[in-house]
Amino acid sequence: MGAWRRAGRAAVCAAVLGAAARVAAESEVEPIARLSLEGGYDSNALYEGLTDRTTRISPELGIRGRDHLWDLSAVYGADWIRYQRLQPDGAWSHRLRLALDMRPTRRWRALADARAAYAYDPVGLALQGIFRTGQQAAWIGRLRARATYEVAPRVEGLAEVTERYVRFNDLTGGAVHGGAVAGMWSWTERLSVGAGYRLAAFQTFLLGGGVEIAYANGVEGRLSYELDRHLRLEASAGPELFRGPHDTATVPAATVTLYRDERDSDLRVTAHHGLGIGSTAAPGLVTSIDGGAVRRFGRSFLLRGDGGVWYSGVAPSGAHPVLGFAVAGEAAWLMSRGVRLSLVAARFATLDQPDAERLSRTTVGLRLGWELESR
Repeated sequence: MGAWRRAGRAAVCAAVLGAAARVAAESEVEPIARLSLEGGYDSNALYEGLTDRTTRISPELGIRGRDHLWDLSAVYGADWIRYQRLQPDGAWSHRLRLALDMRPTRRWRALADARAAYAYDPVGLALQGIFRTGQQAAWIGRLRARATYEVAPRVEGLAEVTERYVRFNDLTGGAVHGGAVAGMWSWTERLSVGAGYRLAAFQTFLLGGGVEIAYANGVEGRLSYELDRHLRLEASAGPELFRGPHDTATVPAATVTLYRDERDSDLRVTAHHGLGIGSTAAPGLVTSIDGGAVRRFGRSFLLRGDGGVWYSGVAPSGAHPVLGFAVAGEAAWLMSRGVRLSLVAARFATLDQPDAERLSRTTVGLRLGWELESR
């Protein structure tokens, strides 16, 4: 009998050790390395109203770890940008990105994407609906995080956190800190409905160092519908109560997002009306439609595009509105050994402002990139 018990214990230990070895074997850690060289043209370099030639060198270094329960990556990148006439010595910008996808149990899932940057010439702000001249440097931060939990076979709870931060070199700018909780019920295999509560705090950084604080909270109905295997629609709508230093008002809010995810293409389009960061990075009433798409043609070619149109005014009334748009694109030839040759271009402008020409800008460039191939 004792021999059988000892054999049983040995078998259990072997099974546990084998499972641990399999988990360890499934864990992977690998480096991330990229480098791109770009030369191009800017129609309104540094918002000075002059055309200029540009040179950009962009190294990136990072690390990625993953196994069957989690996937985490951290990447630091820098951009050395030189304008031939206006900035012959060049200037450095810096950026950092952290991304996490974690499934600790069958019921839990957490997703997070955090980005921070210091940009000497933050042209990328136009792709977030912020149009502003006279500023040559900015701190920029963005966070999106979501955790979901399967409470019951057809009931799911979720919590979301969003952060946006823009601070210019004269210490003006704005930030919004938001959170939401919601419950969703799977009505059918494709359709889920639910309700939630949302809270946001807005900071406006004033010239001279002052700060104005405003708050918004509201309830919303939510819907998620899978049109087919690759196409999903998410929508939310409900009133928001805005309380600022000068105004209090109830604002209708709604967001509709369409996602498409296939082997060779990805698409996201979002239409939104409600409170957010406006065209000057202060709290605004924003109506917008924006999105991005990627289309791959086999292993050799890729097209990528991002853009949007934003109509935003002062919160909560929408007074003094600004209408602006931004588009950016890339056409790439994916060569061997991680080498990539791309034509990149961007165009952004405001459409209804007296100084619209000062904000109008077009950039075009030819980019040669290299990326360490993943195992």
